[in-house]
Amino acid sequence: MPIVDFCRQTISSSKKFFRNLNLFKPPAGSDQNEDEQQRRVNTVITRIYLVLLTCLLIYLGLFIHSDVKEITEKRVNPYKEELDSFLSDAECPCSRISLLHGEFISLKSSLHQICSSDFVLDRWIKAIYSGSNVTYFNLNDFRTFGSAQFQALAGFCNQSNSYLQQNIDSFENSTFISPELLPRSVFQEEINSTITQFQQTVPEAFAAQLELVLQVITGNRLISGLQTNFIISYHDDPQVKPATYRHRNKAPCNCVSNHQCTSNAIFSNIFDAPTQNEFDRNTRLPGLASGCLPVTSILVSTLECFYNQACLNKLVSFFPTKEKFSAMTNSNISRFSPNAT
Repeated sequence: MPIVDFCRQTISSSKKFFRNLNLFKPPAGSDQNEDEQQRRVNTVITRIYLVLLTCLLIYLGLFIHSDVKEITEKRVNPYKEELDSFLSDAECPCSRISLLHGEFISLKSSLHQICSSDFVLDRWIKAIYSGSNVTYFNLNDFRTFGSAQFQALAGFCNQSNSYLQQNIDSFENSTFISPELLPRSVFQEEINSTITQFQQTVPEAFAAQLELVLQVITGNRLISGLQTNFIISYHDDPQVKPATYRHRNKAPCNCVSNHQCTSNAIFSNIFDAPTQNEFDRNTRLPGLASGCLPVTSILVSTLECFYNQACLNKLVSFFPTKEKFSAMTNSNISRFSPNAT
């Protein structure tokens, strides 16, 4: 059979098939009968149904094709403003709903300049150590507690660095969860909020642990070996008296009830049994504080003297040492001023 005749026969058969196609005729074996008029009506309905179905399929095909093309083009640069606009009106479920923060965030800690200076090293701590003479200076004399203060400061630096690194590791191993693709602005806002919360909670938790230790010391009335919170009298009637501090002409503060009592540190020319009486001929250097415990007095001290070479030289001159130390440089990078506690 020639191919032309075959095509004509196929077209003729197709026309006849679609002309008589009836999708709504009664099923075979049913009791319903279809007369000629009903058959014609069902045939027309079938044609309308097929036309509508074809139009619907074409529309859906074009719509889906356009949508896929739009998303594919946007992924070339997902940070354009158009993507945010598109995502605000679309729902794009993620194939992976969770990510570790460490996969897209890198945090680094930066400690105060003092933590990388000579003033937390043994060379400085030994240079200002008065040995067995510490209990013969005035209670507020820096030579009584200075070495212990900077031992505590060195401990704070080490503990802070370790504590920060542990919390950074924990943060980077925590999970960010989102079932849907987020606009850049929303994503950035959530990440900034998470980092801000991290920066607030870590110092607060560290301070809370330190406060707990100090409360235990105060509650159990543990006596400092430097006699900065309790003074032991060795006269005819031996007794233990709580130390009292007066800061900037405020009311006296008793170490029995408050471990945070502080006063201005001095350099006294009196070298005798431990006393808390102050005399007129005392030398005061800016920023130095005394208190019930070296660990608390260093926290209320400022480091301004250690940014000033003349002040630092004056401080070192009160100790029998030949060591030389250089003052720190005031850097604008730090968020702490030299007179910050």
